[in-house]
Amino acid sequence: MSNVPSAEHDPSAELAIVAEAKRRYARYQREVVEAFGLCPYAAPARESGSVRVEVSLDRDLDIPAARALVEVFAHDLLCEVGLIVFPLVEADRLTFARFVSDVRSLDAELSSPATVTMALAEFHPGAPLDRENAARLVPYLRRTPDPTIQLVRRSALGEVRKRENHGSGFLDLKTIDLEAFLKGPPPPPALHERIALMNWQTIDRVGPEVVEALLTEIHLDRR
Repeated sequence: MSNVPSAEHDPSAELAIVAEAKRRYARYQREVVEAFGLCPYAAPARESGSVRVEVSLDRDLDIPAARALVEVFAHDLLCEVGLIVFPLVEADRLTFARFVSDVRSLDAELSSPATVTMALAEFHPGAPLDRENAARLVPYLRRTPDPTIQLVRRSALGEVRKRENHGSGFLDLKTIDLEAFLKGPPPPPALHERIALMNWQTIDRVGPEVVEALLTEIHLDRR
């Protein structure tokens, strides 16, 4: 159980919990995500003022309430990255992942395909370290101090993809396989796959023990 004060009928306790949840998330973003370059839009979004953090004081996983917050983020055109932090939720990682999946499904159900504005991902402090491959490492790097839903505006993801895919138009016909060229290039890996691979390589380079020490210290700060 987390050692947090009861916020029931106590506005000052509510304000304290909200402030602490935001402070802890800010540590995770700056000391882990930005310090190791784990997300291509984290620092630019923060520096441009387009990150919005909301703290939910719900103790239960309320799907309609969370989806209502997703809609609030979607209508805030200045917000490119949103976070919904749940400091009072005690759900394990798999339960929280199912909850975020249900919120995502409800958002798709209530929106037309063309108006699903935000991409949702779950972050949870209970993810174990698994370095078997890049994809299996992702949950560990999403070990926020509190269960959190990250929302990224799909148009912002599109801009990152454009920058990632931009390259030179010069071709040396002497050095390429014309038959393969005429067939067209193979499709590039998806953006999330490229980010996962770069992060896997980063953690291998700096050492997982360095990241583990930082995450542990931030989580101890929570307690």
